[in-house]
Amino acid sequence: MVASLGIKEIEDVENEDQQTNNNIKEEFATIGFTKVLKCPVSQDLQYKWENDNDTIVIGESINPDLHNLNKFTIDRQPNEYNLNISNITTAGKGKYCCEQKMFRCCIQLHVKEVPEVSVIQLDNGSLLCSTVGFPDNIRYSMWEHKSPSGKHLRYLKGTQNGILNLDTLDGNIGLDTTYSLDGMYICQDINHMAEERRHTFRIWV
Repeated sequence: MVASLGIKEIEDVENEDQQTNNNIKEEFATIGFTKVLKCPVSQDLQYKWENDNDTIVIGESINPDLHNLNKFTIDRQPNEYNLNISNITTAGKGKYCCEQKMFRCCIQLHVKEVPEVSVIQLDNGSLLCSTVGFPDNIRYSMWEHKSPSGKHLRYLKGTQNGILNLDTLDGNIGLDTTYSLDGMYICQDINHMAEERRHTFRIWV
């Protein structure tokens, strides 16, 4: 037997799917911190929170399989049924939904990662400040050049991609013959979605 939908029913299904997608709120959390996911409620009913279809809590009762993790607690406020997630890790990302019968409120949680930085010397001798993290909208600060003994010599302008060209005499970059290329080169980056944390790495040339 083949079931069929009328035009009106198809439109209702499409509108419902579109509404569901539009109701997913995007939020960010930082590793190691506590995140509060808020769920607005209008009645004193029993709600539940799910994560990617796995039940976290029903009412005030945490899923026994998750209870020993000590990560989830419920904060019940007037007109709110909030889920607290402590000590966030990358495993905490995903879709969280608060629901009760005909009500469903979903949040897509992204976890911000502090950038991991390394300095790589390219084949042409230039230095690359390589950064991995989420989100990947990285901004690079000026490079710092120090003497082999650690004394500050100058700040150097790299490219937007985090590359310091050691073979250029461009005055904007400042690599002239006044200084020897020997020493330490320090790159710094900022991931704007995470806290303003800078990471310094040194390389000898």
